[in-house]
Amino acid sequence: MFLAARRWTLALMFQEFYGSFFQHPVMLWAIPLLYVGLRFRALSGLERPSFLAPYLKLVTVGTLLDATLTTESIIEWASVSPGLAQAIAIVFVILGDFRVLYLVLRLHGSPYQTGIAALAMSLVVPLLQGLLTQIFPEWFANVRHTFLVYELLFIALLVALLLRQRKLENEPGVQLARDVLVYALTYYCLWATADIIIVAGFDVGYLIRVIPNVLYYGVFVVFVDYRASVRPLGTRSLKATLVVSLIALLGLPLGCSRADGSPAPCGETRPVSTEAPRVAPESARIRLGDPKGEGREVTLAEVEKALGAGKKVETFDPYYSAHKAFWGWPASEFLAWAFPGQGEGGEVELRAVDGYEVRLSLSQLARDRAFFVYADAELPSWAPIGPRAADPGPLYLVWPGEKHTDLTTHPRPYSVVALRKVSEEKVRFGPPEGFAEGTPERRGEELFESRCIRCHAMNQVGGKVGPDLNVPRNILEYRAEADVVAYIRDPGAFRYGTMPSHPDLSEEDLSALTQFLRAMQKFKHDPGSKGAH
Repeated sequence: MFLAARRWTLALMFQEFYGSFFQHPVMLWAIPLLYVGLRFRALSGLERPSFLAPYLKLVTVGTLLDATLTTESIIEWASVSPGLAQAIAIVFVILGDFRVLYLVLRLHGSPYQTGIAALAMSLVVPLLQGLLTQIFPEWFANVRHTFLVYELLFIALLVALLLRQRKLENEPGVQLARDVLVYALTYYCLWATADIIIVAGFDVGYLIRVIPNVLYYGVFVVFVDYRASVRPLGTRSLKATLVVSLIALLGLPLGCSRADGSPAPCGETRPVSTEAPRVAPESARIRLGDPKGEGREVTLAEVEKALGAGKKVETFDPYYSAHKAFWGWPASEFLAWAFPGQGEGGEVELRAVDGYEVRLSLSQLARDRAFFVYADAELPSWAPIGPRAADPGPLYLVWPGEKHTDLTTHPRPYSVVALRKVSEEKVRFGPPEGFAEGTPERRGEELFESRCIRCHAMNQVGGKVGPDLNVPRNILEYRAEADVVAYIRDPGAFRYGTMPSHPDLSEEDLSALTQFLRAMQKFKHDPGSKGAH
């Protein structure tokens, strides 16, 4: 229970601060405004106007508009088109990011102390990034590259202005550069540390990633003002703000819901377009293979040309722990086009970019109306997915609605780069005639095929995510049976990784699995070993 609650909370926090494109109003403006209010109360009557004026002119107003206009309410209350709403959102995101630049410069007597001048300078970053995107569209198709270049350009602009200020003011500029550099390094080190931990498979990395985002977007105003001005309240205003920040952070997952009461991430936005986005002509390539070993490569643009624009599908996504909307094609239509004249029976094998393979029956895909999706309908680009924060493209398999969220019975392979139609012949392990009906070995074989083969292979047949369980050595030849049983039931108790837990398996089921594994020691076949034929 505790483990499930922890994963749910971390998933919501991750989606709130990193999976969504815009930050939550509580962190964007309520917390900085609290600090400004506490500072304002402590100042004398003559000091108040000069302290409050910059916030009234740009900082507070810009932050408030940033938080309000980039939410789903803009389309409702302003009655504007989705395209105009997106344009307004982009403008205010720029204002929101670069109010930091203006505040730093204003508090240190920069020659660029007017808000208009600072914002004009800040436009260099989005304009330059837009130009680079046009020149290198394929490279910028990766959302990580986009964020990386944006951050680097912002730092370059800030450094350029600081060098200019150093020249004019000598030592104060050096001190300012040193202070801002320490703050920036702290932020990026936390960010990089979180990514390293997530890639290693530990979900605590999501919590670490929340910390720099809250500091960067919510408390930068507090940081700059606190270090640069006289503090009549001592540390009381800073401590009060940080306490409220922590309470708001812990309370956000509890207050995230839709109007109908269903759970949703606080940062969730409504789709920015009512029409499916067009696929770029030079889109990612998908490998299509058939049982005879023949195959071809197609682009998503070719799929779009054959099947038409993508259809919108809504689902509760267990990876994002949120209701999501995507653009894609029904799997049955996609596969009928991909493998013409090969019938509606059999299975299809999906392979992801990391080597993960899963087989699914065409009848299940059609019955439960699965979709191959290629774009997020709520965000301009894919949000990272899974324990390793992967890019879900080019294809991601989803199941519509809220019923099919069990990844054991309805897997959702993402980053799919190859599909192969496989014959309807059933793979049999063990003796040529198969294990006898009604035996524990036969029951264990059925459990292996339904629960394990998507990630683990047996005699090199099956998934490639986990190790082969029989060759070159059977797992029970180097692991104690009790440890194997405990690991199958709850792998998270041993280490963080991608293997799901199986709390629903009974003692009888686990015993059947281990008996099947033990029986397979007599039927080893390793096609990849020397002398195999």
